[in-house]
This record gives sequence, structure tokens and C-alpha cells, in this order.
Amino acid sequence: MEDAVKRAKPIVVEFDPDFMLASMDLWRKSLDMQMPIADEVKIHFMKNRASCWRVSRRRARLGGSSCET
Repeated sequence: MEDAVKRAKPIVVEFDPDFMLASMDLWRKSLDMQMPIADEVKIHFMKNRASCWRVSRRRARLGGSSCET
């Protein structure tokens, strides 16, 4: 295992704060029905709104977000 670690190439991650902020804003607006979205997505959000917020808050601390289905 040690050899594999030595051969592993580093992963380069680019962080774009503006993109992250825009994504977060779109996510919030979609949950609040403040932007046009497909009816089936709207229904999904309405059915799972509490779950989406709960998971969103929990995953925001871990670096991601999605809804439980």
C-alpha cells in the first residue's frame, strides 16, 4: 500500500467562490420557488422541501447538497 501512496498523483481542485455563491443562490431560489423550473421538479421540491433543507444544511458543512428521496 505504501508504494501506491508514493505513486499517487495529487488531485488539483480549483475553488471558484463566485461560482459557489451563484450555485447556492440558485439552489435557494429553486427551493423558494423564485425561479422558473419544470413542473415535475417543482412538485419534487414541494413534496421534499423539509428534507431538502435538512439535508442541505447538513451537507453544507460537509461540502455538498442534495435531497433525500
